[in-house]
Amino acid sequence: MLLQAILGLQPDAPGGHLHIEPVLPPWLPDITLTDLRLGSQRFDIRFWRTGEATQHEVLRGDKAAVRRR
Repeated sequence: MLLQAILGLQPDAPGGHLHIEPVLPPWLPDITLTDLRLGSQRFDIRFWRTGEATQHEVLRGDKAAVRRR
């Protein structure tokens, strides 16, 4: 639940999208989620802080299915 809030994860299984709004706190500068499932899709996503901003990269899965808010 905490990671879902920090990363702003909102799955849209019928639409086939994973919406994200990540804001990593200073005490968590980098995290990688592996084998995240959305319907039949699977994702590995890395999140990291650059200054005050949180970046992300889809390592596995359909990059177009992950949408940043």
